[in-house]
Amino acid sequence: MGYDFLEASNDIDFGDIVIVGYPFDSTSSFRSGSRNGPYSLRYHSRNLETFSPYRKIDIHTKKYSDIGDLELPFGDIEKTNSMIYENTKRLLKMKKQIISIGGEHSVTYPIIKAYSEVFEDFIMVVFDAHADLRENYQGVKFSHACVVRNCADIITTKRICQLGIRSYTEEEWNFSKNMLYFSDTINNFDFSILKNKKIYISIDID
Repeated sequence: MGYDFLEASNDIDFGDIVIVGYPFDSTSSFRSGSRNGPYSLRYHSRNLETFSPYRKIDIHTKKYSDIGDLELPFGDIEKTNSMIYENTKRLLKMKKQIISIGGEHSVTYPIIKAYSEVFEDFIMVVFDAHADLRENYQGVKFSHACVVRNCADIITTKRICQLGIRSYTEEEWNFSKNMLYFSDTINNFDFSILKNKKIYISIDID
């Protein structure tokens, strides 16, 4: 049985905000299963309250659509990247705000690639426990462990903030010094660097 996120409409034309799932975890190196993330988040969204006392907004006042999952080829990272990139470009051309649900963190790379062709100066803000800044991992360049570094190849390190990072290699630590911001905590984050900027937020749940 399928579920829609917070009882969203399935009509892509209805929503200014579009939710799409990318059930892919073929480069997972410890334990697979994140491909079930889109289904699980939709299923459990039935138990979420829709009002934010912090923003004084109820999500049901927004127009949002859930267009389901993109059917991806398990094990084929290059084709997966291409399909996610093309789908993101399609949604951006429709002027949609996109919420993409993985899946492993590697799905972020083709999304950022598509965004970089539409928005010139957006800032990527990453919440993660791991740096994901390896040049390659287990011989795979487009591994989940390399995704932020791959994104930096597109938008440069000076447009990436990483928060919550507690685990990295020496290689990643050295590379992180080039970032716009890199920290294991959000407490001292200078939010002024995001002022008047378009922001892409990536949350990797470990």
